[in-house]
Amino acid sequence: MTNITIEFNLTEPLYYQIYKAIVFAINQGNIKPLEHLPSKRKLANHLGVSVHTIMNAYHLLLDEGYIQSIEKKGYFVANQEFVSIIHPKTIHKEEEISYQYDLTTQTTEEKSFSYSSFTKCVKETLAAKEYIKKSSLEGLKCLRMAIAEHLRENRGIQTSYQQIIIGNGIEMLEKIFDLLPCQSFGTENPGYHKLSQLLLSKNISIEYLPIDEQGVTIPQNSSILYTTSFNQFPTGIKMSISRKKELINWAIKTNGYIIEDDFDAEYRIGSVPKTALFSLNSERIIFFSSFSSTIFAGFRIAYMVLPRELLSKYLNTFKNHSNPVSSLDQEILYHYITNGDYARHMNRLKTKYIQKRKIIFEILKNNKYIQVEEQKNFLSVLIHIDSSISIETLIHQLTLKKVQIKTIGHYLYPVQPNQTLILGYTNINELELKQVLKILIETIKEIRLA
Repeated sequence: MTNITIEFNLTEPLYYQIYKAIVFAINQGNIKPLEHLPSKRKLANHLGVSVHTIMNAYHLLLDEGYIQSIEKKGYFVANQEFVSIIHPKTIHKEEEISYQYDLTTQTTEEKSFSYSSFTKCVKETLAAKEYIKKSSLEGLKCLRMAIAEHLRENRGIQTSYQQIIIGNGIEMLEKIFDLLPCQSFGTENPGYHKLSQLLLSKNISIEYLPIDEQGVTIPQNSSILYTTSFNQFPTGIKMSISRKKELINWAIKTNGYIIEDDFDAEYRIGSVPKTALFSLNSERIIFFSSFSSTIFAGFRIAYMVLPRELLSKYLNTFKNHSNPVSSLDQEILYHYITNGDYARHMNRLKTKYIQKRKIIFEILKNNKYIQVEEQKNFLSVLIHIDSSISIETLIHQLTLKKVQIKTIGHYLYPVQPNQTLILGYTNINELELKQVLKILIETIKEIRLA
């Protein structure tokens, strides 16, 4: 034991360095169970430290159970199992591509957000100190009431605040499948498949339903359907009233449910609210919406509106659960909505997005290899690339030029080639948008000349 040597550093207490050295020797098997340790004075002289330092190291070893003290005999290594200590290795992640231009639809341009108004809401919330109270399972009453009023004014949806549940994203919809027997889940194809991926662990089969000119087609085997009825993602097809009624009749006849994701509805431009499925039948529709796509991605607050019968099951099943969103964030959002900042924020975004759309249409309108859809999506523009252009080559060349963009085919199951690009413009400013559109045109020209 007195053969132990330590190269002391200046960053840790001496006793702690001695403690670690002895622990290492014990764990490596260099000091055996029941082996007699040197006295405090003998080890202090050997290491050139004070007896008090050794005493502190021994006390820490005693507290952890590495050693034991026997009166009038001294300190001994405790009789313990040998465990080979495995030290963590550095994890080498695959190098991610660093894109200069992000044309996906999942982020919002940082400069589009008004930090001053949001900061004001944060300060108001902190001053009121209401956030120190614990939120109920459903979420804060004041926020749920504000959302109910927002739905009435902006979506024409009449509902009680009591039916609204606050959560932190589409993940909250997983709980629905703990309430309802479901062997097969229907989802749009192409579509946003995150919920489908979350359900794989529940051994629920997925029915991928094609889209026609009226919206998602009627499920054949499923008991729960997920749909973006207002503005289907990514095709931009707006579900007809006829298809909405067909789906509701399907839900009634099969005793099924429809999850209605209100994707893109907040961004409608110059139009009155379209009839929501929830407004047609509030007992068979689970309405879902998120503030992450409208405020900023890091602000993880979403909500769902449950049918009354399902609400009772939810409250009873999860009565011992806590709401995943902090009271502080809920209070901030409450102030942000009720003082009008959220409405002003949305109006600013719409103005910016209208201008960006004009830029896209103006720059691409005369290119014979590109056909632009002007009337579909609000957060992106669909660009049909002429069949003479290899879409795989185009995507590859754009990636090399640090441009991230997807096609409708990326949202098909299984993924397959598709000539329609989804040009998201929410995460880039107008100058960058003009630059990347120039890159797109030049790349198509290069492929044509190759």
